[in-house]
Amino acid sequence: MDLVSEHSSGNLTTVKYPHCMGPCCGGVVADVDEKRFTGISTKNVDEFFMREVLKLESDQTL
Repeated sequence: MDLVSEHSSGNLTTVKYPHCMGPCCGGVVADVDEKRFTGISTKNVDEFFMREVLKLESDQTL
């Protein structure tokens, strides 16, 4: 949630906390624009957020 507050305009980014999204034994599971990503961890969350979330938000505001 801190990454959204820090970097995102918030206009297009919505964070939801569902109960279970699938194979979470390998890390956090996230859906971004109907694409599923698995294995998200504290080691790769910043890079994932910049690459997938902010890029998508930037593309949609053009």
